[in-house]
Amino acid sequence: MESARSPLGLIGAGTPGRRAAVAALIMGGVAAVLVFGSFPICPVAIFLHRPCPGCGMTRSVIAAAHGHFAESLHHHPLGLIMGPVVAVALVRNYFGYVKTGLWGAGENAKGRFANVALIVLGLAFFGVWIARFFGAFGGPEPVG
Repeated sequence: MESARSPLGLIGAGTPGRRAAVAALIMGGVAAVLVFGSFPICPVAIFLHRPCPGCGMTRSVIAAAHGHFAESLHHHPLGLIMGPVVAVALVRNYFGYVKTGLWGAGENAKGRFANVALIVLGLAFFGVWIARFFGAFGGPEPVG
């Protein structure tokens, strides 16, 4: 019987301790790029030079993490909500990966509440995006 493999190849192989270390290194590297990097990582910003529905989200979450809540709301009004949501999803995926060797194993939120919450968040993202083009929330977030 063939064992399940990670889309990253051999990264899913090994003991749970090895997988925990590998995942921690990868997530730490991504966090370092986000916190210390000064280049746009959004494909919409890079290619279209226009803000996407999530533009400003990273800056919003970083500002909130530093206790600058007014600045956080200025960058993206949903940052205070999405920061914890994404953090919980990453933690769930981290532990699912350590346990099974498959990234995404922790994404098993099902049910009516999860579906409604995702639909509401999606609509809120697009609502904020459109409202910003009309000047709400300080207007569109500048892109790199």
